[in-house]
Amino acid sequence: MRAILSFAAFIGLALMWRNGLKLQAALFGAILFAYPLLYYIVQYSNRYVATILFAILIPAAFTFARLADFLREPAGPPVEIISDNAT
Repeated sequence: MRAILSFAAFIGLALMWRNGLKLQAALFGAILFAYPLLYYIVQYSNRYVATILFAILIPAAFTFARLADFLREPAGPPVEIISDNAT
C-alpha cells in the first residue's frame, strides 16, 4: 500500500506542477527528496515513515482527486434526444 501511495504522490507532484501549484510541488518535492536521505544514516523503522506520511498523502490525494475529476467528465458533447411526438 505504501508503494502505491508513494507512486501516486510523485504523480501528484507532477500534476501540481502542471496545474500551476509550483510552490507547493517544490515544497513537497524537497521534503520527499531530502527526508529519505536520513535513512542512509539511521536504521529504517516505521516510526520514521509516520513523520513524513503527510507529505506523501497530500500529493497522493491530489492525484486521486484529479483522477476522480477526469472520470466524472462526460466523454463528449451532450446528446439531444429528438422525439417524434412534437406538439
